[in-house]
Amino acid sequence: MKDQDDYYQPEHNGWSKYQLMVLQQLEDHTRVLQNLNKEIIAINQSLAVQQAETSMWKAQINASLKELRDEVDEILYGEKGIGQRIVTVERELDVEEQTDIKLKAVWALYGSVLAVIANVVVQFFSNYFKK
Repeated sequence: MKDQDDYYQPEHNGWSKYQLMVLQQLEDHTRVLQNLNKEIIAINQSLAVQQAETSMWKAQINASLKELRDEVDEILYGEKGIGQRIVTVERELDVEEQTDIKLKAVWALYGSVLAVIANVVVQFFSNYFKK
């Protein structure tokens, strides 16, 4: 009978061993889940920090873009912008063309005056030698 009593004792009972094994597995799984939760919390914290940094960088980039747009607008459309420079260059080119035309006209005038003078001199000498 003693053997039968030992068989029914909790330490020898198969169901008790199974329950202990299941409890041990549950504890192991609980530790794994706790570790996973710690990792998820750490990842979420890292993600929050990265999102904050991203927001700062985005704000900085937007500010830099606004400054660049303002500078480009000033360069293109400002008082000393490219449009004004083009107008100035065109005026200078027009002045150069007008100066060249005026110089050519002056030389043509001098040439015609010389031609008239030469013609008068030729007429004078031709009349002088005819006599």
